[in-house]
Amino acid sequence: MGKINYLWDLQCIDTREKSLWRELENLGIKKEITELESRLGQKRREFMELSRRLQEGERAIRKKEGEAGENERKQLELEKRLYSGQTSSARELSQIQRKIATLKEKGKELEEKILALMLEQEALEKEQEKLTVVLRELEAELDKKQAVYAREAGELEQELELLPAEREKLLPMVEEKWLDLYQRLSVINKGQAVAAVRGDLCLGCRISLPTNLVSQIITNDRLQTCPNCGRILYYQGTK
Repeated sequence: MGKINYLWDLQCIDTREKSLWRELENLGIKKEITELESRLGQKRREFMELSRRLQEGERAIRKKEGEAGENERKQLELEKRLYSGQTSSARELSQIQRKIATLKEKGKELEEKILALMLEQEALEKEQEKLTVVLRELEAELDKKQAVYAREAGELEQELELLPAEREKLLPMVEEKWLDLYQRLSVINKGQAVAAVRGDLCLGCRISLPTNLVSQIITNDRLQTCPNCGRILYYQGTK
């Protein structure tokens, strides 16, 4: 095997590595997962907001129930005074009756507010139940997508893990000065430091090479660059 073969193999490995990274980055399922995660995040925030409103509603109900209980206690005390016979003053009895009437009216208002709060809580609980179903469906769908991604990405990552070792095996086969040139040309030509030659055609820039130059690279043992594109020439035969 000629020395240029090692550079060609090195380029194949480097090209494959870049290709694998692109495939990983552009996996269609990855975009679907990102969109699902976004939707799931939004629904979870909605769920947390509903939970917060439910907790506030519970506190409001307890507060109103406490007010209603205190209102009822005051009403009972006044009714006890009214019917105990201890108060004989007509004026005082009239005042007690007015206070009882006021407390009864307030009691009705508190009952209405408590009922409204309970109905609101019931509506929020139903909304939360529906949202719980949506969350479970999204989580299940996300799990499936992530499993598919893990399988597809795992195959690519497995191959990626093997490439560095293959590359390391080739490096000792290449002269340091040739390796330096390869690396410089890779940067200049976006990873294409070595150009294949078929017949007398440089496949890097599609020009015909001089016959004497082709005769020098046939064995792939001499480092020659294309006079047009500057890439290292790797002879592949006539077909």
